[in-house]
Amino acid sequence: MTQFKINRLPSFLQISTKDKDLERQLSKIRDKLVLLQHHTAEINPVLGNDKAFQIIPQQDFVDIFDELMAEWMPTAEPYAPMLQPPDPSNSNMDIRVGNTVYYNCRPLVPWGRGFFSFSHSKVIRGKFISLEGLDCSGKSTNIKHVVDTLTKLGHEVVTVRDSGGTPVGEDIRTVISKKRADDEKMIPMTEMLLYLASRAQLTEKIKEELAAGKIVVSDRFSDSSAAYQGYARRQTMQYEAINKVVLKNFEPDHTLYFNVSAKVAEERRLARNKEYHTLNAEDQNFKERCREGYNLVLLNAGERIHQIDADKDEISVRIAVENWVRKTFCPE
Repeated sequence: MTQFKINRLPSFLQISTKDKDLERQLSKIRDKLVLLQHHTAEINPVLGNDKAFQIIPQQDFVDIFDELMAEWMPTAEPYAPMLQPPDPSNSNMDIRVGNTVYYNCRPLVPWGRGFFSFSHSKVIRGKFISLEGLDCSGKSTNIKHVVDTLTKLGHEVVTVRDSGGTPVGEDIRTVISKKRADDEKMIPMTEMLLYLASRAQLTEKIKEELAAGKIVVSDRFSDSSAAYQGYARRQTMQYEAINKVVLKNFEPDHTLYFNVSAKVAEERRLARNKEYHTLNAEDQNFKERCREGYNLVLLNAGERIHQIDADKDEISVRIAVENWVRKTFCPE
């Protein structure tokens, strides 16, 4: 079955088919459509039929779409390639609009071009992306670039931070980051439990957004605690045991790890004069151990984690981030 994905935000068309020659041609067309940055279509329900809808290309897209379609289907009526499978013998297709997929779509011929019925629809579960790295590695700066790129690809995106991200979590974050006298400092176990408490609250919010088909982008998640509260605080076994109870194996679908040396991260922190945080106030040996902790996380994470060389300049890091987003969420 040929699959068409029609995205409403910037215009792009993704088509997968077993015909490799056709797939290459359509991929070229799709790449051209990405550059247009126009809305491709409006989706209108058919009155009196809750399992039918109409796709209407917007006017500013019409002329260019006609020209592109003529490259591979000269005899087709305008927009027909977007609405009908290239193989006339295969009349069923799945159409994705935003986060909803309409299955087994068939043209309602008597009603004219653009009208379709479908057997059923389903909202696709969203994806969870976390950004990880030492403080001043560039992860917080690049969240905006991740979100902007995803939005241009037509995804609905929600951002959160860990710790924090919910009213309860933000209260916990305030407790964690408060500057204290030496005789009032928080012991490592208390710190770890507070981070996990905040994350437990945040996880429920993330799951709700994922169920609605949204992409959630988080500034840190559980890998941070594995590196900081686990390895660097020398309580890895305790952290892993409690983390299993709190998260029940819930983890990001994708993680961008901004791999920066502890020395470069410290130089950036001093140059930026960042506000006080208990973890920033730790000595350089602690930060080196945090980086070692991240390296251990990498060994066990498989393909979930993608590394970004964060020792490079800001523009190079941004380009690497945006390229990863496009490759992962708008694959060839």
